[in-house]
Amino acid sequence: MFTVILTAGQFLFSVGCANVNYGTMLAGRVVFGLGGECMSVAQSAIVANWFKGKELAFAFGINLSVARLGSVGNGATQPSFAREHSVGFASFMGFGVCCISLCSAIILVFVDRWAEKKDKSTLKLSDEDKFKISDLGKFKLPYWLLTASCLFIYMTIFPFIWLSNSMLVDKYGFNKDQAGFLYSTPYIISAVASPFLGLALDKLGRRAIFSKFKLLKSTSFNSVYSF
Repeated sequence: MFTVILTAGQFLFSVGCANVNYGTMLAGRVVFGLGGECMSVAQSAIVANWFKGKELAFAFGINLSVARLGSVGNGATQPSFAREHSVGFASFMGFGVCCISLCSAIILVFVDRWAEKKDKSTLKLSDEDKFKISDLGKFKLPYWLLTASCLFIYMTIFPFIWLSNSMLVDKYGFNKDQAGFLYSTPYIISAVASPFLGLALDKLGRRAIFSKFKLLKSTSFNSVYSF
């Protein structure tokens, strides 16, 4: 569902780019954001379901690496697409990538259903596992501190990265292709390092020190996060 919303938002944004309509572009980004961030949470839950135990951090690292490689591809290809064709064409290429992601999500639905039929006790949520609004009162101070940390870090870093391409061109004199490569540099580092860091965390343990989350040793792997 979230991937459908994300893909619809990217399509709307691409239409706005093609028609140079700021209102449509803004609406597309709003819809995209509604699907994208929620989809990230759903992805984490799915990865936790399938890769519990000692391989969880490595699986998260691979997941993050693929996402960062997408950002690298964006920075490397979009300037040339926009220059040789149009900004609208470049944006629709992004829409095509979202469609591939949507197809993957649909396949995953069938894989999950197959797994549930094979082992119903594994994927079914108990009443104790289901989230309730009252659970918010049970979260301790470290949870809220980590939440605030994530909020302010992403509010600072992402706008800077998104504006860095134009800044590199306008202020420092790089051409658009060079700026696109430099824009991708943090993502390249993240894409390469994340799986190895995840593997190291699986071996060393103590995820609460190195990461945002600590894995609970629980019989129900739907309750995997503790702070």
